[in-house]
Amino acid sequence: MYLSLGSKYDKGEGVEQDHEMAVQWYRKAVELGSASAAFALSAKYLQGIGVEEDDEMADKWFRKAAELGNALAQVMLGLNYQRGIGVEQDDEMAVQWYRKAAEQGDEAGQRRLAGMHRKGRGVPKNYVYAYMWMDIASDDDDFEKYFEKEFEKEMTPSQIQKAKELARACARKQYKDCEV
Repeated sequence: MYLSLGSKYDKGEGVEQDHEMAVQWYRKAVELGSASAAFALSAKYLQGIGVEEDDEMADKWFRKAAELGNALAQVMLGLNYQRGIGVEQDDEMAVQWYRKAAEQGDEAGQRRLAGMHRKGRGVPKNYVYAYMWMDIASDDDDFEKYFEKEFEKEMTPSQIQKAKELARACARKQYKDCEV
């Protein structure tokens, strides 16, 4: 409810637009564990809307959103670690954040995690897991065929079959504990 109130004040829906009031409601929502409210606060501080612009506070709320389970924040935090933006470059941390998003069914997190496995960044190079995550992220048959051709250069047909089986098993487990 607090997140909704914050959003209403943010957009001026049914109330007069008031960004400072939106910030107050978002903070209350974060106190109750709202990842979306933490993400909204991050944007407020980043842009200086309703609060004074403050990159440190934006980072604080952004990280809080990721910690509370906001998949978009998790992927973006993974990218920051992968590229060394605002944090020390750390592929293992990038993989951790991508995995958190991937395990929520987030396609971007799944694709990023596939790329890390394929290149051996932050995890040992593993084409089977790379293909598995890419297969999970791809609902489009044409896209899947494209990746199968790409992976054929690096994998045997039996490895591709194993990756597809792992992808189906992973989906049944709701994307949790898929790399065992």
